[in-house]
Amino acid sequence: MVRIFRNETRKNGGLWLELTYNNPQAVYSRPVKDVFGLRYFDLYGRVGIAYDGERDVLLLSTYGEYIRADE
Repeated sequence: MVRIFRNETRKNGGLWLELTYNNPQAVYSRPVKDVFGLRYFDLYGRVGIAYDGERDVLLLSTYGEYIRADE
């Protein structure tokens, strides 16, 4: 599961990305960084982030596409 949220406890309320894996259960929270308009987070290496609004798909450069689960 992928969750992107604004961390209100941090100064300026920066964006954070939270990844949850099921086997075994692990949660990683990482700040989203922006360098010259390219957004990424560091998870044992840089992982680029982009959002395709037409297809409603989150693109993670190393891990492929994340499609929103039906709610």
